[in-house]
Amino acid sequence: MVRIIPMQRSQTKADTAGRSSVSTQPISAKHVRDEATLTQVLYMVRLYAGILAMDETIIKRIRQLVGSQSDESDRELSQYNMTLVLAELEKVGQRIAYWNARLRSLLKGQLSPSASRPASKA
Repeated sequence: MVRIIPMQRSQTKADTAGRSSVSTQPISAKHVRDEATLTQVLYMVRLYAGILAMDETIIKRIRQLVGSQSDESDRELSQYNMTLVLAELEKVGQRIAYWNARLRSLLKGQLSPSASRPASKA
């Protein structure tokens, strides 16, 4: 089973406008790039989660149709459609697993102590 990591809401200018302390440190290009990459990964995870939800809805509907059909040819067609949906679902599951792994990798890189410390000169 694939686990979806929910994305937290980003702060808006309105959220930060009331704060009196503003950071005077410039934002590094690496930080901006990492944040953009993280945002893209979260977008892809959400996108595939939406596709997964649609596929689940389609599977439920096919099961309803198969149960109500009496004609053998209609039943075979519905079972074929179910096979197609399950194949698509497998691809979506693989993509979600990839993007979740990418997200974990990015978060480990941002949270690891060595990533936040500057390299010492020896």
